[in-house]
Amino acid sequence: MFFHPNALLPILGASYWAWSNIYEVSDLREYPIRIQYKLGGEETERVLKSALGGAGDAAGEAGKVVDKIKGMVNKVLPQ
Repeated sequence: MFFHPNALLPILGASYWAWSNIYEVSDLREYPIRIQYKLGGEETERVLKSALGGAGDAAGEAGKVVDKIKGMVNKVLPQ
């Protein structure tokens, strides 16, 4: 995992970073142990969701453009 190029380690690192910026674990000496929002964690989560939602919309638009280009190419160069 660490000795050849792959995407697993960066994805795990980014996931841990994002999770630790939003949530925190309550005091381990108290029962029950809770996972709760950090101060400002809800706002961070909302911003990340809106940013990722915008990326999804942009990817959908890019897919439509690619389909149009494929259609034009197929008209010019029939198979």
